[in-house]
Amino acid sequence: MTCKAIGNGFICMADIEFSCPHCGKVYYDKNDKYLNKCNTNKNWCVRIKCSCKKTFYMTYDYMGNARSFLL
Repeated sequence: MTCKAIGNGFICMADIEFSCPHCGKVYYDKNDKYLNKCNTNKNWCVRIKCSCKKTFYMTYDYMGNARSFLL
């Protein structure tokens, strides 16, 4: 989670970047592509095939931060 000071308070935004656990390539979910897939999937996860030809999964945690993992 990223927080920035504004005026008399703070604004906090969830991190929308995650990386491939195999090669470290960073993905950004700027247009909520992966978020929308997570929300429509029954297990709240998305399977991603990286350019390194290996697959991994990603989801969002309870704070709204994107998380990648292996099964």
